[in-house]
Parts: sequence; C-alpha cells; structure tokens
Amino acid sequence: MEILAESDIGICARMKSFGDNLIRKYFQNRVNVEEYIQFFDKKWVTIADYMELEYKQHVEGDWLVFTVTKK
Repeated sequence: MEILAESDIGICARMKSFGDNLIRKYFQNRVNVEEYIQFFDKKWVTIADYMELEYKQHVEGDWLVFTVTKK
C-alpha cells in the first residue's frame, strides 16, 4: 500500500488490485475480479459510513486507488 496524499480531512492511497489468480485461488471461480472489487467497495463504504466517513475507490491499471474523508 502507498499513501498518495493526506490532509486534516482525509487520505488518498493505493494498493495492488486483486488479480484473477488470487480470486480464483480463494473463491474457486465462483467470483470474478470485478465482483470482488464491488464487494470490497460495499464493505468499506459500510464501515466508513458507520464511522461517519466517506469511502470511494476506483481501479487504475493494477492499482486500487481509494480515498477516505470526513463527511
């Protein structure tokens, strides 16, 4: 993981995205990468919302870029 920017109200960071091989290893072809990234987003949006934060993510090449900010 790499922190790209930080401020008093939030952080922007990136991590290596989930590859097909990793997803196949753990989910035995029941889930594809896009589905897992959608699940990952919903999970962190829910956790951030509970903590009164906002979570957003997008894929850039091999990276999953995300921001967490105060609402």
